[in-house]
Amino acid sequence: MNILLLGGSSWLASQFIQTAKPHGHRLTAVSRIPMQDTPDFIAGDCTRYEFVSQLIKEHSPDVVVNFCGVSLSDSEMNQMVSVNCGITTNVMHALTANQCQSVFITFGSAAEYGRCEKDPIGESDPCMPETGYALTKYQQTLACLDWASRGRSNVYVLRPFNLIGPGMPPATIGHLVDQKIREHQSGDSVVFYYPDMVRDFISLSDVAAATLCVAQQQPPSGVYNICSGVPLSLREMATQMLTARGVEFQIQQDERFVGQPMNIPRVVGDPAKLKRECHWQANDDLSCLLESLATSST
Repeated sequence: MNILLLGGSSWLASQFIQTAKPHGHRLTAVSRIPMQDTPDFIAGDCTRYEFVSQLIKEHSPDVVVNFCGVSLSDSEMNQMVSVNCGITTNVMHALTANQCQSVFITFGSAAEYGRCEKDPIGESDPCMPETGYALTKYQQTLACLDWASRGRSNVYVLRPFNLIGPGMPPATIGHLVDQKIREHQSGDSVVFYYPDMVRDFISLSDVAAATLCVAQQQPPSGVYNICSGVPLSLREMATQMLTARGVEFQIQQDERFVGQPMNIPRVVGDPAKLKRECHWQANDDLSCLLESLATSST
């Protein structure tokens, strides 16, 4: 397949390239950031419709995967709207204008579910986004679903839960835990705001594999969770990593937050839809991955 990767320099896109390359796909990566060791690279700004339309016209891709995305920690709200929503809109308009029937895959986020009380959370459960990042991702999802409802096939919003793996960006929960593990001195306490907060962690390589699976199998259009379905608290995660390092430790809650309610205490996804439609399930052993991350930080 001829696959066009928007935001090709991102953490997830880099892993996707490594996952897809052995399958013989032609990969063209587009980014504002120069890239090395990439089969084909195009520099450009995907927030510009004219640029995206020209890409579609010149490359006639079988698949377009949009990895572009920014969070509130590194951007203003107007930039989040431009990137998290605007690029997807540009792609949809460009595909329509060029009469291109490409598969279109873009990434939402588990943050779209917000304070949803379902456990585990499925794709049909209500979204209650609470942050600017979640709101812009949900706006993107609604645009994709509207496009699909008007007869467009092969439109997918993939919702990864909490990604974990080498090189985690600072905005991820996994990076927060890993950073505290790296800074830990034997015998000291490891302090979290809410150590009993529970999340669903999924490896970077599993998310890349799931994305390729959707591109190849082309299930019915819609939203798909990419998750393990396995609950894990920050306390449990840190315990596994510190035990792997063979150091003495205690895990405590920041005293400033004792007795304070957690905003969103538990988010665990239901992977059943992706398993049913694509026969995909998380493959990486999370315990082994945590041990590898912990020991690599010594």
